Amino acid sequence: MSYLKTGLVSLAMASMVLSATPLVAFAQDATATTTTPALAALCNVRSMDYQVRLLKIRAEADARLTQTRVDADARITRIQTDRDSLLVARRAEWDATRERQRVERDIKGYKAEALKQAVSTYRATIDAAIKARHTTIDATHKTFRDAQNVAITTRRTSIDAAVKARRDAIDAAYNTWKTRCTGTKAERQAANKAFQDATKSARTTSQATISAAQKTFTDTMKPLRATRDAAQKTAITTYQQAVKTAQEVMKAAVKAAKDAAKK
Repeated sequence: MSYLKTGLVSLAMASMVLSATPLVAFAQDATATTTTPALAALCNVRSMDYQVRLLKIRAEADARLTQTRVDADARITRIQTDRDSLLVARRAEWDATRERQRVERDIKGYKAEALKQAVSTYRATIDAAIKARHTTIDATHKTFRDAQNVAITTRRTSIDAAVKARRDAIDAAYNTWKTRCTGTKAERQAANKAFQDATKSARTTSQATISAAQKTFTDTMKPLRATRDAAQKTAITTYQQAVKTAQEVMKAAVKAAKDAAKK
């Protein structure tokens, strides 16, 4: 959400400033009642001044958007790294516990051949269940991250296209607007209004496209997270059931060995 707020605010501010900066020129154009060479020259200067400000504002907006994306990428990387580190730590802890339990069982010793075979089968079953759980969870994480990267790229492509379309529209309107300098007062006023309307329309369309891109991203990520979480839950449940079954088989083997020893 922070990406959306920061990115859209930056783009919206740039659009508002771009829309507002010609207003000085609009007011100055309206004060003259006739078009003289001096007025035409001054009008051209105002047009060029607006273009300079336009380029400066766009450069600043590009820098803000780039930094926003850098920060977003860093945040995603940090989250993924933290999750990976936590997963590695938990697996190491589980491995240590499993090994300790095996050592304790080995110390007890198993004389009956059938019991030895049961222990071997039990350990092989647990190892296979752990491997399957790890494989499923790792694959789930990779699928989610790959899909997330695609969604991020799609959102950025849409935003970039919206910014370009807005700028192209404003540039086209500007090229028409700057020809007002040789026109009459009425023509200049009409050109001013047309330019204002064009920049407003370009800004509105751009903001709508950017908002739609963010909504598409949010709508895409929500089911991806749900699918990831469900897959992880299923993997853990499957593992727990496999362990439970193996333990029951092991208990049955121990009981059978004890019953045989009594005979």
